[in-house]
Amino acid sequence: MSWVSRHPILAATLALALLVAAGVTVLIVQVVRAYRAAKAAHGRVGEPVGAIAAGLDDAQRRVGELEARQVDLTDTIGRVSERTEELGSLLGVAGKALAVLRGPLKYLGR
Repeated sequence: MSWVSRHPILAATLALALLVAAGVTVLIVQVVRAYRAAKAAHGRVGEPVGAIAAGLDDAQRRVGELEARQVDLTDTIGRVSERTEELGSLLGVAGKALAVLRGPLKYLGR
């Protein structure tokens, strides 16, 4: 009679322990590989992400400048509108003054 046939529960427990140990070993190896791959990927991606972040900061700065220019442009358009109204009033008064100055010419026949 062999030792396995005399101690089947102990033999099964040892076999199970051996299988669990093999599974844990494979799991640890896979975790280490995944960690190394993630670390390498982080190193490769770090520089492009930094460049993208710098580009985004530059774009936000430029948008801020455009918004400031938009405010200046709106103010300028408002001033031009006011000047246009003033010019329209001056043209109306100048037209009336010209009509007054031309009035005597009607009587002289010209």
